[in-house]
Amino acid sequence: MLTFGAPWFLAGLAGLLAPLLIHLINKERATPLRFPSVRFITRSALPQRGRRSPRDWLLLLLRLLFFAAVVIALAQPRWVEPGVAGAVEEPNESVIFVVDSSASMSAQGAWERAEAIIDEALDSVSQRTPIGWVFFANGALAAQAPAPGQKPDLDELLPVITGSNPSVALREALSFVPEGESARLIILSDFQAGDWSRSDWPVLPQGIELDFQPIHKEAPDNVGVVSAEVFPAPGNQLRVIARVRNFSDEAITATLSLGNLASEEMTLAPGELRPVAFLVERGRPVPSMLILTTPEGQDDYALDNTYALWLDAPPPLTVGLVLPAAEEPQKLVEADFVANALMADAETGHRSFQIVPLQPDMTPAGGPQPEIIYLAGAGGYLEPGQLNALKGFVEDGGTLLVTPSQAGSRQQARLRESGLTDVAYLGQPGRHGDRARTYRIGSLNERSFLGRLFDEETSRDLYLAEIFEYVKLRPSDEATVLIATEEGDPVLIEERLGKGLVLTSAIGLDTEWSDLPLRNSFLPLLREALADSASGSDPVLRLSPGELPGETAPRAFLDAEGHPVEVNVSRAESDFTPVSLSSLRAALTGGRGSQAETESVAPDSESGKSLWPWFALAALVIFILESTLAGVRPAAPKLRHA
Repeated sequence: MLTFGAPWFLAGLAGLLAPLLIHLINKERATPLRFPSVRFITRSALPQRGRRSPRDWLLLLLRLLFFAAVVIALAQPRWVEPGVAGAVEEPNESVIFVVDSSASMSAQGAWERAEAIIDEALDSVSQRTPIGWVFFANGALAAQAPAPGQKPDLDELLPVITGSNPSVALREALSFVPEGESARLIILSDFQAGDWSRSDWPVLPQGIELDFQPIHKEAPDNVGVVSAEVFPAPGNQLRVIARVRNFSDEAITATLSLGNLASEEMTLAPGELRPVAFLVERGRPVPSMLILTTPEGQDDYALDNTYALWLDAPPPLTVGLVLPAAEEPQKLVEADFVANALMADAETGHRSFQIVPLQPDMTPAGGPQPEIIYLAGAGGYLEPGQLNALKGFVEDGGTLLVTPSQAGSRQQARLRESGLTDVAYLGQPGRHGDRARTYRIGSLNERSFLGRLFDEETSRDLYLAEIFEYVKLRPSDEATVLIATEEGDPVLIEERLGKGLVLTSAIGLDTEWSDLPLRNSFLPLLREALADSASGSDPVLRLSPGELPGETAPRAFLDAEGHPVEVNVSRAESDFTPVSLSSLRAALTGGRGSQAETESVAPDSESGKSLWPWFALAALVIFILESTLAGVRPAAPKLRHA
């Protein structure tokens, strides 16, 4: 059937009456003839002739057809099949709202703008269009399959104080669309990069149109407490280390208070992450609260301004030591550097450690079971039973730290055969001690604990470290390279095995391999790497309100079994840096683009056949015929006089 893309142009067809009316209204006057002598002719008035009728019907018809063809061509006629035409005149595809209800949507009037966008979108669709919705945070909070005339009650659905998992919401929305049918997903979110930069997206099938509706025109200003930890300090004291970050593009002045015990005022540069240390007397373990205050108008997101913590130092982490003392006695020097670094009192506050030697069966002679085992180049000298014990230790949640051996190839082969690692040995540059050729660290993995530990200034010391020799390793695809040389070779590799981790170092942790153990960055690097890998041994249970039913605000308390619990809003919601929407669209559609983009490139696809070129061609042909006919039309007879 015939449809029009711009039907308002058809009103111009009314202009077809104009030539007829002008022709009929016009009156023809008599033509006077002059003669040499008129003395014998009686004067009389020239008579008016009545309305005339058209004399050249064919010429008039051609001109009317030309005008009609031009008007219809401008109206963009299109021929579509009856089923498709019905869809054009009365859309029946589903519209599904996918609405972010995570904690960050409470910032800067975001929820009110979401309500306005939903109302505007509902006004633009037909009352017969099926409307569905999915409200989500960590999961789908509320969902309804599409139905005509349906509208969500936003007064009953407010943001919750949890993080966000949009992939779960998209899968829920797609479950409402039968296979082969089309739908339009209207996604309302602040599109934080931390939430929307994922690798587990569902690939949307053909017929699903994406409509991104960013809530914020620009990122809100925010400063917040991103983390806090408690460590033992000399003199029966506790050291509280809080990290405060300014997520804004402007400097912000803020005051951080630890209950009524201590406070500190600071001015944070744009993007600055600053550790703040409080020293308090150690007494009976009690819950406490860090509170960040800012001048009015400088902070648009308040949920990360409080941080609940338990004022009690965690017990030290136990490190089990495995040394090849007989085969490689020089490893005693390396172990001494590691022991001094781990046992030192860190002024900046780190988890405390204790080191115990392990027996041949990989268990300590006495004391607590280790959370970490330090394999100081001993892997090539262990028996299969000992390697199997190490594998079980890691799979149960332990951390294994491996440093190079003189028998580097044999150690790596034994570890690979036992299933402890997939890292392969490739060689050992600088092995013969030629220190004229040194190597340097070239990159850090900012997504790991290194991103929290080293900023641009503090990482300079690490980059200046000289490496005299290292083991060249090839990690597997599943491994994570935490540190690499300027040549791109791994220096520290992290692998996950069961519930635990394997950390493989390409350099020995003594001065024979590098000068790193003499630098200021060595102590925090080693301690933080081990503490981060053993985070599962933290006696404090850290949760968000969404993970604990009934909790709606930050607080610290003891659970029914007497274990300390800290409940805080997810700090992933604090950074409002937006994701690239074009990259997100490509990830969701598999790179094919949206349905709207496809239609704009191929207008004559299955939605119909454009007819305006045919009407334009008809107008051209009619114009040529009219011009030809008007040129050969016989002229009116002329009167001659003597």
